[in-house]
Amino acid sequence: MAKLKKILFATTSSAVCNDASKVAFRLAKKHNSKLYIFHVIGFPTHGFGSYVVDFKTGEHEYCSLEYIGRVKKEIENTYADKLKQLADYEIEILAGVPYREILRLARKEAVDLIIMGPHIKDAKGAMLCRNQIGCTMKSVTKRARCPVVIVGRPATG
Repeated sequence: MAKLKKILFATTSSAVCNDASKVAFRLAKKHNSKLYIFHVIGFPTHGFGSYVVDFKTGEHEYCSLEYIGRVKKEIENTYADKLKQLADYEIEILAGVPYREILRLARKEAVDLIIMGPHIKDAKGAMLCRNQIGCTMKSVTKRARCPVVIVGRPATG
């Protein structure tokens, strides 16, 4: 396997991404890679505006620097134990169309691998949607210039 110098882990910072986070952190540690932990705050509609969908509640929230800071802090808290094990990582939070922003960051940083969690609509439907490919995943896998790993269940090793 070629050395993975840069890995992009696209996360929602929710429990459904736990298995994907384990794979991302494990690979980053094993290959001494830089890990980009990336969360895209989605817009409530296809149009652009000042409001985004809150990553926890699903409510429409004004997208301010304070809100982005809260999301970043939540991600830092979620992965605090795992972050201590890495020498090089970066947490990025952006508002936008998720697949576009994932691809944009992957190209800008010339990442060697993209890791994503399963597709879900909400926590109640997580088990039903674990094996489905959502719009973001389809768009990322079709357009990415590097391999994409989608982790939908616990990985061993």
